[in-house]
Amino acid sequence: MVGPALDDGRPFFPPIYAPYKSSKVPYNGLGFAEFPDRSGWAILDRPKDPNDRMTEAFLLRRQKYSDHGAPEITDCGVDEKAAFVQAWLFFGALTEVLKTAGIALQVDDFLAQLNRLTIVSTSRLHSYGQLWALREDKLGAEGIVRCATSSVRASFFCQDGHLKGLITARMASS
Repeated sequence: MVGPALDDGRPFFPPIYAPYKSSKVPYNGLGFAEFPDRSGWAILDRPKDPNDRMTEAFLLRRQKYSDHGAPEITDCGVDEKAAFVQAWLFFGALTEVLKTAGIALQVDDFLAQLNRLTIVSTSRLHSYGQLWALREDKLGAEGIVRCATSSVRASFFCQDGHLKGLITARMASS
């Protein structure tokens, strides 16, 4: 069993499983905030219509540029959107957070086979959390901040000293 368990042997954090969709659009580690644009996606504000039954919190559309340089926005299927969201908001967020402690995410650690299908599993997530905590203890709060801010790719997480504030608050409470 991976991670801590309750008295009856069940894990505190049971793994979550989902179909692996993002193999065609893997997160490339070149910056979280810019990933949608680099990958050809536009995230648009959803028009506010009080009579509308909201099906999307925001509009996620494919964006291609014409020969004239003008963006062409088109809709796409749910599978293509799911692949992008999984690559960006799961693998991308995890990659960038782990980078703050100098840890490289191994995507294969989060993949498993089930009936000849590749799935995403969070069963190893606890191990990465432990590794991050060990790195934080070794580097200290200032070391983690240095590690995070030394990379332009991690700048998204360090805006306005937010990461430093979180780490300082955590250190003060321990």
